[in-house]
Amino acid sequence: SIQFTRKWKTFGEFAIRITGLYDFSLFKEDNIFFFNDDPKNAIVITYAEYEQENTSVLTARGSTLGVWLTQRITIPPSGQSYDRVNAPYETIMKEYVDRQAVNPEDVDRKIPKLVIAPDQQRGKKTTFQTRYKPLDEEIETLSVASGLGWAIELDVTNEQFIFEVYEGRVLSTSQS
Repeated sequence: SIQFTRKWKTFGEFAIRITGLYDFSLFKEDNIFFFNDDPKNAIVITYAEYEQENTSVLTARGSTLGVWLTQRITIPPSGQSYDRVNAPYETIMKEYVDRQAVNPEDVDRKIPKLVIAPDQQRGKKTTFQTRYKPLDEEIETLSVASGLGWAIELDVTNEQFIFEVYEGRVLSTSQS
């Protein structure tokens, strides 16, 4: 059985349980998989347990790649009390991810192979400031305020991970 929950304003989650005689060696913590041959459905395993009684059973859980942002807090730039940005919501989200995980002042805070998608400056212009708060929670706050979604996607061709912001679509019966 597989449960895969994608989320708009934060990272998604998954749980999988497989019963039978299979090679479960790839199901290890920190391994990345994607569903339906779609790298946009990439997940990282955060828990895996293998049991063998009458039959083999694998239980694994994890999240979409956005879970990596839980590993960073928003550290203000040197010499500043807060990291303050006045820009469209998308720009703010991408600047914070860039400063905290892609090109941080402390290179040890860099998330390897993470890049930022081109900024399309979506959302209203606003001023936002942060200081020593979880990066994922600040991005979620900006997402809730703007209605924009976000994710980290797997780019198999270029062997990198892309932080992207999304704008919703109207899927009502009144659309053309």
